[in-house]
Amino acid sequence: MRVSPKPVLIFVLLLCLSACQREAAGPVAAKQADAPPVTVAPAEPVAPTELKDIIETTDSYLIGISYAPVVNKYPGLAQAVGAYAHAARAELMEAVAGLGNDKPSAPYELSLNFEQVLDSPELVAVSADGSRYTGGAHGQPLVHRFVWLPAQQRMLTAEALVPKPENWGPIAAYVREQLLTSVSVRADADELTPQERLQFVRNADKMVAGGTEPDVANFSQFLPVV
Repeated sequence: MRVSPKPVLIFVLLLCLSACQREAAGPVAAKQADAPPVTVAPAEPVAPTELKDIIETTDSYLIGISYAPVVNKYPGLAQAVGAYAHAARAELMEAVAGLGNDKPSAPYELSLNFEQVLDSPELVAVSADGSRYTGGAHGQPLVHRFVWLPAQQRMLTAEALVPKPENWGPIAAYVREQLLTSVSVRADADELTPQERLQFVRNADKMVAGGTEPDVANFSQFLPVV
C-alpha cells in the first residue's frame, strides 16, 4: 500500500496481537476574562534514557535483553522500548515471586531482542522478538514493533496511516487471503497426512479469521519495507 512517494509501507500481521492504547486528550479549560494571571513553572527536561543490555542468572530465573544501538539515538523511542522491556520483566518477576520458597523444575526465563530494521531520516523501525517462560510446556511469545518518526518525535501508528475505519475492510481481506495461502503452502511442505492436514488448516483458519477482522487493533504491529 503506497502512502507516499518515498517508503512503501506493507502491513505484516502478527497473530499474537495486542490492542493499540490510545491516549485520551484531557479537557481544555476556557480562560476566564477576570481570572488573575497564573505563572506556570517550566517543565523539567526529561533526561535521555540510555538502555543497556541485561543479563541476569539465578537458580530460579534467567533474563537476557539486548538492544540495538539505534534505540539510544532517539530518546523518545528509547523510552517506549524501555517501557516495553520493563513491563515484560515485571511480569516475569511477578511469576517468580509467586513461587515463594519453591524452586521451579526449570528456571523461569525472559529472552527479548530488539533489532534495528530501518534507520533513515524519515523512519526508524525496531522489532522486538522473544519469549517468556513461567512454567508449563511452552513459553509465551513476545512480539512488538516500533516505528518512530524522527522529525516529529512520535510513533507512527496504524491508526494514523489509515484513519478511516471503513478502509480497513480491503486491507483485512487482502491480508487474510495472503495468510490463508501461506497456511496451505505450509501444510503441503510439511507433508502431513490428510487428517493432520485437515486439522492443521482448520486451526490456522480460525486464527486467521480472528486476527484479520477489519479492526485497526488487529494491525497495530507492522513494519515499513522500503
